[in-house]
Amino acid sequence: MSNTVSQIEIRDILSLLWRRKWLIIIPVPLVAAIAFAGSYLIAPEYESSTIIQIDPQIQLIGDLQRIIGQPTGVGSIRPRERQDILRSMYNDIVSSRYAELLNTRMNLVQNPKIEQQAQTYIQLQPDLSIEMARIQVLQEQLKKNVNISWASGDQIEITVNYTNAAQARDIANHLGDIFIAEKLRKDLNQIRSSQGFSDNQLEKYELKVQNKMAEVTEVEQSLARLRNASATASEINRSEIEDEIVQTDTEIEDLRQVEQNLLIQLRGVKNLNTSELEISNSETRQAANKELRNRLRQIGDLLSRYIWNDPQVIKFKVRQNNLLNDIETENESLVDQKYSKFNETTRQNLTSLFNTRSRLDYLYSKKPYLESALGDLTPTIDLIPQYESQLTQLQTELQVNTDIRDRFWRQTVSSDISQELAEDRSSSKYRKVEPAKLALTPSKPNRRKILILGIVLGLAIGGAAVLLIELLDSSFKKVEDVEEALGLQVLGISPKVDFDKHLMRN
Repeated sequence: MSNTVSQIEIRDILSLLWRRKWLIIIPVPLVAAIAFAGSYLIAPEYESSTIIQIDPQIQLIGDLQRIIGQPTGVGSIRPRERQDILRSMYNDIVSSRYAELLNTRMNLVQNPKIEQQAQTYIQLQPDLSIEMARIQVLQEQLKKNVNISWASGDQIEITVNYTNAAQARDIANHLGDIFIAEKLRKDLNQIRSSQGFSDNQLEKYELKVQNKMAEVTEVEQSLARLRNASATASEINRSEIEDEIVQTDTEIEDLRQVEQNLLIQLRGVKNLNTSELEISNSETRQAANKELRNRLRQIGDLLSRYIWNDPQVIKFKVRQNNLLNDIETENESLVDQKYSKFNETTRQNLTSLFNTRSRLDYLYSKKPYLESALGDLTPTIDLIPQYESQLTQLQTELQVNTDIRDRFWRQTVSSDISQELAEDRSSSKYRKVEPAKLALTPSKPNRRKILILGIVLGLAIGGAAVLLIELLDSSFKKVEDVEEALGLQVLGISPKVDFDKHLMRN
């Protein structure tokens, strides 16, 4: 029964459509023609786009990837993060800075329409200058006419729609150039900012380490004097110690300059990472360093008891020089073992660098002992526990400050490498893959799409007209309508007969 009713309803609908077919057909070509003709009243827009590579995949060792902070390319980021990156780049491109830079290159604000809109902005914001008002108008145009999308992988496409084909091309090309220049500038500024911070912190903690080392040495010397219960120094010794301190300061400055010069030379050596230069601490080297430290702890007592040319002091200095020579000889051997793949000049520079650092470490440790020897401390046995506690605390603080200083030193070297890498990669990290070209045909209006929309709209208007007329038509259309209106059952139906056609057939 339901199938029969459904078939009847479909037949009725088809019958209705057939009866009103001209009401549906006529609006279609009419509306389509109007829409198509109206498209010629729309100002044509031309589309031009440029493709830019923003993050090529460059194979680097793990250390260098960590230094430059980009171990992977943009193409490996999750889709949502890619959209965030794209949105960020779009915000940059339509920013007031880009608008100002674009105007500097193309002088786009010298346009009557822009000038008129700028005057409107000034009326709404009296404190706004005419230059800023023009840039705001240009910025609004960029937001309307510029789009950015992923082309493929690590490439983006900057698309510009404009009423002039040549200007669309030029704006796209200039925006691409500005984008590349601004990205490189921002990358280098970030590196330089990080480098400046690291340099400041390195200087700060270098001073802290020296001061803390001086404190440790002073407390160690004081503790030794307390334990030995003898801490007097002659005026001759004081003068000689002061001269030795001045000489030590001079040597430190000279050696620091030598160290910087050697690092500059070594940074130019291929496959040599100057931020991680080190050699193994052999037993010979460890023993020499240990004995040298132990002897330094005795220097205060020696300088308090004997004059500078006393055999005891001379013997101490001879042994000190022998130990330093042993360390330097061992450094040369260790450099030859670890850096054997480099040429002789590089190995000699490395040996000089490690020897310079060994002497610097010795001089840094020696100077506080010399300064401490100038003091005249009265031994008090009751102060020994207090000095021991103070020494333990100072040694802990010295270790912490030394670790932090070393980290900032590595960061400073890493920043130098990072800046050099960023400058070397500037020609490849951001580069224009495909420049914008002159569009030969307008991209808007799309007349084919407008024509299709006109046909669809004509069908919709015709269908709506049929529906409206049918709703307003109060005549009987079905038997059920008659029975419902009269309340009587229909006994029979007289079919409609076209007498003219019937007579012609007969």
